[in-house]
Formats: sequence, C-alpha cells, structure tokens
Amino acid sequence: MTVKRAFKCKEPKIVWEACDPHRFIACRKARKRWSTDQDSLPVGFHERTSNRGIVYMGWIPQQEILAHPSIGGYLFHSGWGSAIEALQFGHSLVVLPFIIDQPLNARFLVEKGLAIEVKRNEDGSFTGNDIATSLRQAMVLEESKKLRINTRQAAAIVGNLKLHQDHYIAAFVQFLKDGIWKQI
Repeated sequence: MTVKRAFKCKEPKIVWEACDPHRFIACRKARKRWSTDQDSLPVGFHERTSNRGIVYMGWIPQQEILAHPSIGGYLFHSGWGSAIEALQFGHSLVVLPFIIDQPLNARFLVEKGLAIEVKRNEDGSFTGNDIATSLRQAMVLEESKKLRINTRQAAAIVGNLKLHQDHYIAAFVQFLKDGIWKQI
C-alpha cells in the first residue's frame, strides 16, 4: 500500500509518527460523511498493515505518543500547535501543509532548519514515495544530521517547562500587572 492512498481525501487529518521506515502509528479522525471509521480508510488497509503498524481512529493523546522514546520522526500538516508539541521532544519533523496557516508554518520550520517539507508536483500532488523519501531524509540520511541536531536544540528550549514557568509566565503576569491594567 502506498501512503498516497491513505491521503486520498481532500482534507486529511492524519498523524504518522514513524519509528523507522517500516513501522508506524497512523491516527485518523473520521469525517462525519463516513458511516464508520473503517469507511475512511482504503479497502483492505487494516489487513495489509496490521503486522507492522497500528491504526487508531479518533482522538489520541498526541503529546504522550510524541514523548515516547521510540518515536523518531513526525509527519504532520504543520499546524502551529502540533509543531510546538513536536518540538518539545526534539523529533525530526516532516511537514505536509494543506490549508490556512500551515504553508507559512511549514516554510518557517524549513527555513529555520527544523523540518523537511514533502516535495510536491506543480499541481500540488504528491506520492507515497515522496513521503517515504522525506521521512528517510529527515530520520536516517547523513545529510540531515544538522536537522536532527537543530530539533534537539529546539527541544532544550521549547520543552523546558521550568523556563516557561519561571520566565515566560512570570514575565507575562508582570506585563499584565504593569501594562494592560494601567491602560484601562
């Protein structure tokens, strides 16, 4: 099965955290137009992939999954909330933006050396091979060693709860005390 078939819907909401190119966890929130969760997947998908991965339908504890030490990379739509969650753990990021702020977020992450974007054709289409190539590049190939170093360095800041509690939250509270209330 190619990943392209899993992305067949116009607005996919798929999370794919890959430990290596052959094992995966795929999570999909089924849209209301399908009568069952299984209707949202290609015919035979579960049978073809059950011996090498997990497919979970519905809500998942994304941060708990991303925190697991076996997760080595994260393919996602590049929504900002998901980007921050992923950066906390220093995973290699592969972005596949679709709508609204996602292309801008993806460009930012790529330019900062924190992600690789899945290559697309001129018409915006992509293949399962395009995704596999990007995952391999982000997680395995020597040429992306700098990417993996960058995401680990970002995790030291984004994932530092003490820094957030002691500095950012305290600074925000002080701003509220000093700034906004005096202006009202």
